Amino acid sequence: MKSLIKKTFGIVALAALIISGTTACSLILTLALTRPGGWTITTGTTLPGGIVDEFYSQGFNVKGRTPIEWWDIDSGNLPDGLSIDPKTGVISGTPRVADTFTFTVIAGNDTADVTKEFTITISPAPVAPNITTTTLPYGPVNELYSQTLAATGAAPITWSHVSGSLPDGLSLDPGTGVISGTPTVQGTFTFTIRADNAVGYDDQNLSIQITGPNVSIQLVVEAELGAGNVHVFENSFWLDVKITNPGTTPTGTLTITLTNLGSPDNSFEVNPSSLSIPSILGGDSATFSVRPNNAVAEPTSESRITVSGGPNVTVNNHTFVVRIRPGMVFVKDNSEPTLRAAITNASAGSIISMWPDNTLDLPSPLEINKNLIIEGNSSTLTPVSVGWPAGFDSPLMNINASTATINSLSFNNGDSRGQGTAITITGHSTVTLQSSIFTQGIVGDGFGGIGGGDSSAVWIDGPGSDAITLNVLGCTFYGNKNISGPVAIAASSAYSGIATVTLTGNLFYGNVNQIDNPRPLIFQDSRIVLGGVNYNVVDHL
Repeated sequence: MKSLIKKTFGIVALAALIISGTTACSLILTLALTRPGGWTITTGTTLPGGIVDEFYSQGFNVKGRTPIEWWDIDSGNLPDGLSIDPKTGVISGTPRVADTFTFTVIAGNDTADVTKEFTITISPAPVAPNITTTTLPYGPVNELYSQTLAATGAAPITWSHVSGSLPDGLSLDPGTGVISGTPTVQGTFTFTIRADNAVGYDDQNLSIQITGPNVSIQLVVEAELGAGNVHVFENSFWLDVKITNPGTTPTGTLTITLTNLGSPDNSFEVNPSSLSIPSILGGDSATFSVRPNNAVAEPTSESRITVSGGPNVTVNNHTFVVRIRPGMVFVKDNSEPTLRAAITNASAGSIISMWPDNTLDLPSPLEINKNLIIEGNSSTLTPVSVGWPAGFDSPLMNINASTATINSLSFNNGDSRGQGTAITITGHSTVTLQSSIFTQGIVGDGFGGIGGGDSSAVWIDGPGSDAITLNVLGCTFYGNKNISGPVAIAASSAYSGIATVTLTGNLFYGNVNQIDNPRPLIFQDSRIVLGGVNYNVVDHL
């Protein structure tokens, strides 16, 4: 028998060849032998943590029969700034980066080795506190209040109140930084809070407003709003908004904020222009208005109006949107050229809305030669100066359009400014005069409007035979004080058509001195047919 023995790291293989006669067989025997070192690293896999910029040192506990001769890192990475001693296995140094590091340690001698995986967590260097709370919310009086202060920095952090006054009824918890309690006095309280740790401290000035009881108020937009609380300006120059305080506690100052959503960005304004409303007492109301800011016709003009109160005030329905109706022209500028240009440039079907309670002196008639609605908003048209030519050749307004509506506009051809027709109508027209005032020849010596000659308030002119429809609704006509005159509405001899006039709810005032010779205020002949009789004639002013 012949044997061969090979030894590698404690593994012995024994091979035997047995030959007997003509038969040969082999036997291979493998034996597992214990490594010569027999080591076990008993240190736990999670090593003690370290801190950036602080010295770190950590060794290992090992069990075994023979000494370990060398140490190394088999895989992974030690924290930046640390290294392992190849003789002792001690990991030491000053870590530079905060993180968690995983690595495998290998140890052994010339005949065997052992490995084990470990983890070290390096934490940031401790820093002094930095209080990150800079503001505190308000709190209603006699209601529970609780707010937690926040700070960065190394724990533990201790909180303290170093100066000023906390609201009566509130206190600071030194361990949690919670300010809590039930405030008993209204007012604004300013104080200084300190946060301490082993490294240092930080101070922060804070304040808490203790208000009256919570107030809920109601905002009412006095107009019909579309979907999404959107108000479209149709023909009114402003939108009235009422704010009501149904409770008993004053609101404090309310703020109105206008945010542009379209173009141009100055399309609207609010009044009061200070964008604020003083405190509304319990049971009272306040009103503000929103209006277009200048002559605009852009349907893209759009703004959001927001009403907000103090910290204890809740405004119901607090936001709405306003926009311009396409085809709407608002004329804010107090000048005759602006109005004339707006009428000239407007497309047919537009609404021209004049600035309220304004007086415009006209050097020549306004020409209405397209279908328009004129919203006067109680403004007045008058001749530019004394010496305005007398008679129907010089009206304040010429209407030569298929439809036209004049609403809430005053025509003043008297008051020492001569005489003249207010409106001349030509062509095939349907004209509506509504809630307007016509003052003709108040102190003139000649013919004047209602009180004189051919100078009527409304003159149906020729030439032509086109049918004309005139609707007069809720208007007031004033005649001449000094001399008698014929009519408020009349037709020229050149007109050969039929004009249908409907009168509804109007007032006609006659002259005061010539009562011995009263004249009719409506000139009725075969060319003017009255379609309604709902009016009142008063012969004396």
